[in-house]
Amino acid sequence: MNTPSVEPIQRSRLLPRVTFRAMFAITTIGAFLAAIGRVAGLGTPGNAQAMATGVLVSVGFLAVCLAVFAIFFLIAWLVSILWYRPADELVEGSPFADDQLPPQILPPRDRQP
Repeated sequence: MNTPSVEPIQRSRLLPRVTFRAMFAITTIGAFLAAIGRVAGLGTPGNAQAMATGVLVSVGFLAVCLAVFAIFFLIAWLVSILWYRPADELVEGSPFADDQLPPQILPPRDRQP
């Protein structure tokens, strides 16, 4: 019997796994945003400052939208967890076994000629 000398790595359920590639991407994006912020804050005349300010306002707007949407999702998720009661949808027997109609939510009305 061939047994491995090393145990397999199991994924942790507590912390997400972050790769070096993801960390490099996050660092690169942060460096670009810092450079744009520096151009916007230096007060250089011309279009560079206006463009840098516009880019930072756009990125900030997207970040705020993402945060608000995440908060709305968490509120809806908590409400659904707190007030969810599983309904007992088990119907005993088949409605077609005894030649009877299935239970109806709204009973049919008689037509008046």
